[in-house]
Amino acid sequence: MKVFDFLSDSVSGADIVIDKSLPLVHTTKYQDFKEETFPAKNILKQMKLRINDEHLLYFFYARPARRFKNEKEIPVVLIIEPILKDIHKVYPFDTGAFDKYIENNRLDSRTPMSDYELSNNLIAIQQYINAIFGNNYNYYYGKHKTDDELSNIVKQCRKTNPDLNNLLNLINEKKEDGIDDRCKTIEIQSANDYNLSGKLLAIVVPNFCQNDKEFIKIIKKINVALLCYEYYSMSKLYDHREIYKCVKKYYDNQGYITSGGNYDS
Repeated sequence: MKVFDFLSDSVSGADIVIDKSLPLVHTTKYQDFKEETFPAKNILKQMKLRINDEHLLYFFYARPARRFKNEKEIPVVLIIEPILKDIHKVYPFDTGAFDKYIENNRLDSRTPMSDYELSNNLIAIQQYINAIFGNNYNYYYGKHKTDDELSNIVKQCRKTNPDLNNLLNLINEKKEDGIDDRCKTIEIQSANDYNLSGKLLAIVVPNFCQNDKEFIKIIKKINVALLCYEYYSMSKLYDHREIYKCVKKYYDNQGYITSGGNYDS
């Protein structure tokens, strides 16, 4: 039995309000973004994202959660309409960290990653958010429902399905051992290249890009929203919270996230 087999109309039916679908985000390195080399190959000029050596293209659902190991690798975040030719697979976490969750005894090593798959459609994703987080706001801030707020069917499944219980504990606990918010971020995989034309909503870049005349010229040509986050050039570091705030402000202005508690602090 898969972990999320309980997701059905009994959890998120016609009588339950489900928030609107959120954009996808794809994060690339600024260095790749600027260069003519694979994998980015000057994304904005080609207006295309290409599958990697695994023949997959990775997105996160709404949350700009991707991290780079090297601090010198600066993130550029593309905010994209949730329109895909196919959705290959969907997971409730970053699959790249799956082994770490097992090594740190958060998930059961006997349970294959495939058991955590969500159905490969946007409706199933919103059902998952409704059942586990309650709304888009809580999902964006990574705060799942308390035990009392969970529906009866989720409570029952949590008692009988240890894998669901482990995952909920992983999402809710304070992170240690290098585990971060990617454990609560929905990953979407596609098996096709992605044509950005007409689908790229906004681009999030470090603030020094505002001084790049060639870059600004491209942005004006393709007519997308330009969002800038603080990059601390003196220390050569960026604060990932600044990226989250930048993206959240855009979502607020576009009406994607309209309700929820105050988790900004």
